[in-house]
Amino acid sequence: MDSEFMIGNVNSSLLERKKRGRPRKYRPDGESSFSSMKQMASSSSSSSAGKCFMEMEKKMAARCGGGGVGNERKHKSEIGSENLGDWIDCSTGSSFLPHVITINSGEDVYAKIMEFARQGPRTVCIVSGRGSVMNVTLRHPNSSGGIVTYEGLFEIVSLSGSFTPGSKFFSRTGTLTVTASGADRRIVGGLIAGRTTAATPIKVFVTSFMLSCPKLRSKKECMVFVLDVGPKLHPVLSDVEKACSLLAQLKLIYNKYDEVGVVLFGTEDTKNDLALTVGGYQNVMVLQDMNVVDGELVELLQKLPRGTVHGDFVVGLDMLIQKYGPTFKGKKHLYLITDALSPIKVPYEGTKEEQVITIAEQMVVHGIRMDCFTLRLQQDFSSNNEVMEENDFLLSLFSTKFAMKHVFVKNAASLFSHLGKRRISPVTIYRGDFELSPVWVYKKTSEERFPTLKSYSDKAPESDKSATREIKIGYEYRCSKNPSTVVPPEQRIKSFQYGPQVVPISSAELDAMKFKPEKGVKLLGFTDASNIMRHHYMRDVNLFLADPGSVPAIKAISALARAMKEMNKVAIVRCVWRQGQASVVIGVLTPNLSGSDNIPDTFYFNVLPFAEDLREFHFPSFSSMPPSMQPNEKQQDAADKLVQMLDLAPEGEEEALQPVFTLNPVLQRFYATLDAKSRNPDAAIPPVEDTLRKTIEPDPELLSRSTAAIEEFRNAFEIKRNLELKKSSRSSSDEELETLSTDGIEYSSTKKEESIGDDDPVKDFEAMIRPPGDDPKRVKRAMRLMRNKIFDLVESSFEGDTFEKALQCAVSLRKCCISREQEAEEFDAFLKRLKEFCSENYLKSFVDYMEEHDFCTKIGASSD
Repeated sequence: MDSEFMIGNVNSSLLERKKRGRPRKYRPDGESSFSSMKQMASSSSSSSAGKCFMEMEKKMAARCGGGGVGNERKHKSEIGSENLGDWIDCSTGSSFLPHVITINSGEDVYAKIMEFARQGPRTVCIVSGRGSVMNVTLRHPNSSGGIVTYEGLFEIVSLSGSFTPGSKFFSRTGTLTVTASGADRRIVGGLIAGRTTAATPIKVFVTSFMLSCPKLRSKKECMVFVLDVGPKLHPVLSDVEKACSLLAQLKLIYNKYDEVGVVLFGTEDTKNDLALTVGGYQNVMVLQDMNVVDGELVELLQKLPRGTVHGDFVVGLDMLIQKYGPTFKGKKHLYLITDALSPIKVPYEGTKEEQVITIAEQMVVHGIRMDCFTLRLQQDFSSNNEVMEENDFLLSLFSTKFAMKHVFVKNAASLFSHLGKRRISPVTIYRGDFELSPVWVYKKTSEERFPTLKSYSDKAPESDKSATREIKIGYEYRCSKNPSTVVPPEQRIKSFQYGPQVVPISSAELDAMKFKPEKGVKLLGFTDASNIMRHHYMRDVNLFLADPGSVPAIKAISALARAMKEMNKVAIVRCVWRQGQASVVIGVLTPNLSGSDNIPDTFYFNVLPFAEDLREFHFPSFSSMPPSMQPNEKQQDAADKLVQMLDLAPEGEEEALQPVFTLNPVLQRFYATLDAKSRNPDAAIPPVEDTLRKTIEPDPELLSRSTAAIEEFRNAFEIKRNLELKKSSRSSSDEELETLSTDGIEYSSTKKEESIGDDDPVKDFEAMIRPPGDDPKRVKRAMRLMRNKIFDLVESSFEGDTFEKALQCAVSLRKCCISREQEAEEFDAFLKRLKEFCSENYLKSFVDYMEEHDFCTKIGASSD
């Protein structure tokens, strides 16, 4: 039988504040308050808790209106002026809600309370509990392993604790403390650290509430490196040093107040406090205790000692939890780097799997996040298959059961990509309704920029430790008529140039003229995914997900995403992220279906361009060129092979230069140079790292495989130097067509020549074709210049102002071709190309103009 969740339902008017007189024993409707309390105790439903969670979150979102600073201020003011009991119907008059959890015999007490806490975004406090438990597992720092299990039947004397929402979906952090009495009258108590089974049905009384103000998170992070330095890791330890020191450099630049510690396991020496006080924890060294990150830590990580014994990551993690878990508050992050090829010691009590689960539970209790990197680079795996499989299974428990990150690293670039990127806490850019369902919007990708460099003042003596050495810039505005008079801020006003005049506009007028759309996300419609081109995506990618505290919203978004995926559709939406935002964003939602049961379906959001944002570039086709300039089959085949050679993800092979594994080379060079200059200002720029060199230089293996395709392409084409090529206002492809082809269609414009001017081009043309001697080359050149002049006139026209002159030039050119029968076909080709040119460049009005004057009815000179 499933456990039963009970929730009270009391009218909020019970606890309304009375102005004067004795307290009433009856509500305004005449009903006794005792009867309503009786009704609260009798109401019981397994779904009422979740329903109340969703109602609370929905009305909280409606009141807060998002995650901005202005909304927080509004939220605070509303809390002070309104009754919190009005926020939801099932409230007792404040944000606290009572619940009763029934835990049946044989169920785990901790797991059942955690299951209840994960139903919504509310904080849960355990008030008390009644019943009996069997075999209590408690945390005891002075015992071996830090965990003690008391066997037998115990009666619960007190049960208390709390669980608060974590950073991930449905994750909770907190502790549960129990005091129990045994049959032999002994009293045990402490933090529950393992399975505590209910011997009889247990009633647990809890309360839940929403924080009335935004949760203040500590900006400081405590980070610990837990590194395996055993003999099997020596070949790749240099890459580990570079990656860890790079992460420390990023901390030094962006988070200089964070604290970092370094713990090594697999060392010959033992250096930790627990080995002296408790015993055990051999071959574990605390290389750097928790301290604010500095340059010495970076140097320390670049010269790690080499161990001589096999590393046991379970011992290292256990020591870390016992030493740092209960000591440090705030955000705690752990980086475990090991090859997982050394055997794990058998624990004194229980199995290896139970020991790992206990450590993971303690990490959850203390709010420690862990990223585990298993290195599989250059080691020999042939003799360690059984050990490797067992260790991989143990490490997988962290990710499968406790949502911790576990990554297999196959090359140094992969390790650098995970450790060499700056961690940014996700912040919602929008919280609100998407039509009928509440959604949260996060940034999925963001451009990494250079750190902001501040000016440094050297005016203060170097011995002055209190000097901040900051430079502050201030501006003064003085009157032009009296430069000694400073204009105060209230007398300043912005002005804008309007022709020869300067128009002053106050800030109030500027604000009134701004477009201030209402905050929200509106669905404009659906379209086929094939209608949205990948090259139309603009800016960064955002992630749309359902409100994690609303189960109906998660189901609604999932149903919509799966239906769109099945029909191959995308959604076009209009987004205004903040109230009063100056710009409206139009974008496309692409469904992103999850492959895991505990991760909801989401949408990717990409900004789409407006019409004026598009830049279309037209390139001439080979089909428009003369046969002498078109590639033959051999050349086409060589070009195809060259293009196929450029594929970085051939079938059956791993993709090269994956973006997720490719660091920004400019930023990495900046970090390395900054580190060198911080130690010695006169130091030279350090050489490029080998890992970074693979990113900025061609891959030698890829080049060797592509040599044949490159040589074949080079031999298939003969390169000739063209001395007649001149600068032109047109594209280079048209200019090459003009100079290289004497028989093809020539339409490219050249620089204005004296023989055919703009004033009277027809007169200039006729003068060129009727010179003494009638030189054929001169006539040929005149006809070519006339064709170019016609193209220039048509292309430079404004509302058809040059159409008449262009038509006169075409008529004159046609007459010249009629007198020379061999030029008739060339004129036909020119006229056809002219019509194509007008169609491609939105100049079809010139074609209509020629038809109106009965010019195009006689196509070519041969038809006359």
